[in-house]
Amino acid sequence: MSKPPSIRAKKLLEESEARYSLLINSVKNYAVFMLNPQGYISTWNTGVENLKGYSKEEIIDQHFSIFYPEEAMKRNHPAYELKVARKEGKFEEEGWRVRKDGSPILG
Repeated sequence: MSKPPSIRAKKLLEESEARYSLLINSVKNYAVFMLNPQGYISTWNTGVENLKGYSKEEIIDQHFSIFYPEEAMKRNHPAYELKVARKEGKFEEEGWRVRKDGSPILG
């Protein structure tokens, strides 16, 4: 049976998470966000807010397919991306996406 983490270990983990959050949220020129395994947005930084137009409060827990144009949705491209990411541990692609106001953005 494993021992519970010490108070010091918990404090170090909390400090590390706080520093990471500060770093990610201070990035203004890059979109940085994370998805859960099902494709729902779990983190959102200021850079992506500026680029996509969604506030953190309105986008967290939304499915990432919200960023895809109709053509990509018709061919089920977001599901394909998740499938590749699950298999390979990541997915990278540059393509057309859609901002909150409906305007296209290459990203």
